[in-house]
Amino acid sequence: MSATNSTPLAPVTGKRKRTAIPSYTELDATIDRLVDEYLEGKDETVVASDSGDDEDDDPSFDTCPKKVSSKGPPKKMQKKLAKHSQTKQVPEVEKAQSFRFFDLPPELRDMIYKMALEDANGVSLIARTDGSRRTARRGSVYPEEDFSRQLFKPRRLKWDTAKELAPASTRFLPVLLAVSKQINAEAINILYGQNFIFGDPAALHHFLAIIGPRNQQRLTSIQLAYYGSGTASSNAMCFSALTLLSGATKLKKLFINCEVPGSFPGNKAKRIFRDAHYFLEMYGVVNGKKDAAVDIITLGASNFKYLRDKSLEEQRDSFEGELRKKLGVARPH
Repeated sequence: MSATNSTPLAPVTGKRKRTAIPSYTELDATIDRLVDEYLEGKDETVVASDSGDDEDDDPSFDTCPKKVSSKGPPKKMQKKLAKHSQTKQVPEVEKAQSFRFFDLPPELRDMIYKMALEDANGVSLIARTDGSRRTARRGSVYPEEDFSRQLFKPRRLKWDTAKELAPASTRFLPVLLAVSKQINAEAINILYGQNFIFGDPAALHHFLAIIGPRNQQRLTSIQLAYYGSGTASSNAMCFSALTLLSGATKLKKLFINCEVPGSFPGNKAKRIFRDAHYFLEMYGVVNGKKDAAVDIITLGASNFKYLRDKSLEEQRDSFEGELRKKLGVARPH
């Protein structure tokens, strides 16, 4: 029997050592440095290498620095430099013209935000259905008292005339708020702080549901161009929309620029309280005054045309007095 080697094999105690390969980020940084140094015409350039034995290897993988003569880089490196100089090199003119937006003074940034996010005529919104979702979109809104009671006109003619009566809208870019958190924090109050005009209670309801309670608190001015037809579905939508308005506790103006159902100012006050009592009471609690909401509500002139023996101011005082009474505040004598 032949002798055999009885020397035991050494156990495998770890992973095989492999040569570390730089990441793509390190490679790009190395190429950028090579391009800058080569284009500036330096005599000597230090190149990172992975193995110092073979000069034909790609220098970008070397681990030991070696010097490249002033005549230029190797042929393989020349191709990379040529390709890189065409695609990634930034011209000096662009570097000189670039600037940081947040280096501008806050006043100038606010001016830019207003140009991008504000509509001088107000943001007009109408109720629409997008697929199977109810939403509010920008559209032509006109005061009801100017046109909507001309029911004898065909529907198509009514809407064509509405577009002529409605103020022209300005295109703005609310997507600017999605650029960064800082821009969102600086500009969001400018977007929601302008005047919003709603074609009907459905548009108001959909809009308030979309923006949520946090942005409802940013609203300062709302105009309603149509209150409702008096049907059950219309009354329900009015109640739902004005109930959602309870989150707008920083509102400065609520202009109902349409005719509220009811012949007399007192009846109109009762109707508004029935539809908006949650908003009226919440607004009073937050602002420390029971009838605080009465001070921001304004009715259009079409609501005070039936009592010809009383002036417009007298009828408005009667409306406000009845609304304060509903909120538990006695009329001042």
